[in-house]
Formats: sequence, structure tokens, C-alpha cells
Amino acid sequence: MSNKSEQTEALKKILEQAKLSPRDQKGYFKDYNFSGDLGDALFYIGKGKIYELKDEIFPYLKDVEPSLRRTAIRALGHGWGKGLNLPEFKDIAYEMWLNDPDKEVKEVALSEWIPYYAGTKEPLILKCLYNISYSDQHTIHARVVALLGVMEVANAVESAKEVHDVFDLERLAGDISKVSGLEDDYDEKINRINMDNIKMFNAAINKGHYYNKINSIMKKYVPNWGK
Repeated sequence: MSNKSEQTEALKKILEQAKLSPRDQKGYFKDYNFSGDLGDALFYIGKGKIYELKDEIFPYLKDVEPSLRRTAIRALGHGWGKGLNLPEFKDIAYEMWLNDPDKEVKEVALSEWIPYYAGTKEPLILKCLYNISYSDQHTIHARVVALLGVMEVANAVESAKEVHDVFDLERLAGDISKVSGLEDDYDEKINRINMDNIKMFNAAINKGHYYNKINSIMKKYVPNWGK
């Protein structure tokens, strides 16, 4: 598209088409390809900083399609620097982290909530993220996001390599083929893999570098931490 005005008009047409496009009984677009086109449109509204279309995004936070909810979250939030970063979206992002039924949507919501507090050193936010990081009730990805979030809120991320290393914690899992004796029970194999992953992740964050760094942050910025 040659300019922002033309891009905005093209995006408006897709958004209008979305309101008319048929959906199946579950609420999914019958035309799978159009669902992708709509997701791209939401993304480009954020990337292009087209604030005049921001209100068109909010309804998709409640769409039945998780992929559209995820894209809408990214478009309204920070979105790796490619979102609208709306102040009014902060509390909505947290609510979606708490209540959305899809785990990947929850993870994206958490990752988009954290940047609103980057560098603030806010004790309540640090405690919240710490509790997520050290709770087996959450997915490992969410816990990794929260662990990095503690560092971001404390303005303690030292380098891009450190960010990469934190996300590497999620790769502690062994390949499914390494679990023997369960060839006839796929679900049980997956369950054992998940339990092993949690044990390995917990071991990694309960000692050494990450344990020392996170607890140093908490003691520095959260009153009476550890007392």
C-alpha cells in the first residue's frame, strides 16, 4: 500500500467484510482463509499505529477464535513494539490473563500486561509475577514470561542474550521419544513429559543464577521480602 490513507481504507474494507462473513455454528469463520486475512488486518492496525481503528479491535478480544483474540491482544498492547500500546488496555490484558479459557491466549495477555510496568519497580507487580513464576499451576511458558517480567519491571535485564537464556529454560524438556515403556499410551507419555518438565524447570529456578537474581530483585524492591 502506497500510503497510510490507502492502507487504512483497505483495512476498513476487511473489517466491514468481517461483520458480514458467515460463521459456523461454533462461531468460527466458514472461510478459513478470511480468518487469516482478518488477523493480518488487526496486526497491521497495530503495526501501522492506526489509532482511528482501535475501537474495531476490541470486539475480537471476545471472539470465539483464539488466534483472533491473541492477535487483538498484540495489536492493542505493546506487541513487540508493533502494537498500539493503549493505556486503557492494561487492565483488560490482566483480566484476560486471569480468565481467558485458552492457555495460549492467557500467555499472550500476560506478556502484553507486563510492559505497562517495565522499569516501574512496583512491589505489587513484582510479587504477582514472582508468584506466577514459582507456581506449578501455570504453564511453563507463562512462568518463563513472568520470570523475565520480574527482571523487566525491575529494569534488571542485562542483555538480549539474557532474554534468550531465560526463554531457553522452556527448552529443558526432553523429546517425547526419550520416554520409554509407554509406547501404547500416548496420553500417559505426554503426562510424564509434562511432569518431568516441571521438575526440571523448578530445579533450574530454585538454585544458581536465576534464583539469586530474582530473590535479589525481590529483596531490593519489595518491603519485608523474605522476613
